[in-house]
Amino acid sequence: MNNFRRFREANNESQQDIADLLGIGRTTYTKYETGQIKPPYSKIEKMARHWNTTVAILMGTEETKNPIGAPDEVISVAEAFMRLPPEAQKEARAYLDYLKQRYKKQRG
Repeated sequence: MNNFRRFREANNESQQDIADLLGIGRTTYTKYETGQIKPPYSKIEKMARHWNTTVAILMGTEETKNPIGAPDEVISVAEAFMRLPPEAQKEARAYLDYLKQRYKKQRG
């Protein structure tokens, strides 16, 4: 099974958002997502670029859960981060930068 829904939901996008990106109707995209029809390779490539992933991961032919062997807690935090709206992601990055600087000063 493909990972279209997983990536779409992780990026807080609707089926209509992705249909618009691909220049197709929402019903057609829904059939791509559910596996009822296979999209043309050019559409798969476009989604992979949009979501900054590979075609293999998007199509479910490559391990997607934890390809780098990160601890489950790190994966959980990353998934929670991806569910945040873009503005909240920006705030989270800024706070992480603040923490890195704070702890760098304590060690130095």
